[in-house]
Amino acid sequence: MTLTDIDKIALSKAVSSKVGVTEVGVHPISFTVVVKVEGTVTKGDDYEQTIHASADGWKIALIALSKLNGITIEALVRESIEGEIDTSDIVRRADAAAQTIKDARKVKCSGKTTSKLNVTIEVMDPIAVAA
Repeated sequence: MTLTDIDKIALSKAVSSKVGVTEVGVHPISFTVVVKVEGTVTKGDDYEQTIHASADGWKIALIALSKLNGITIEALVRESIEGEIDTSDIVRRADAAAQTIKDARKVKCSGKTTSKLNVTIEVMDPIAVAA
């Protein structure tokens, strides 16, 4: 029997799990497992997503600072260390400005793949495997 692409997706989702951190070093392994996977895999419709131009926040800050004289820059740095500022309005206005840039483009995205699986993993006894 050959696994189909859907079978491979199901197997990948079935056996993927986060494991704890182990000790540093080389760890020899040798084992045989039987994995039984039953359930469904659902592939959603492909869709388009609009990607707007984005700007690097540090680059914007550096460009803004380059427009100021040394005394103003020093005052801004001092205030940023000593004071607090509500950035929510500034961030909102910067996001709105980025969305007006004509560089927005549509990107085709693959539909999401979800699964509902029952998985049974049985580690085989080395003696039974050799028989």
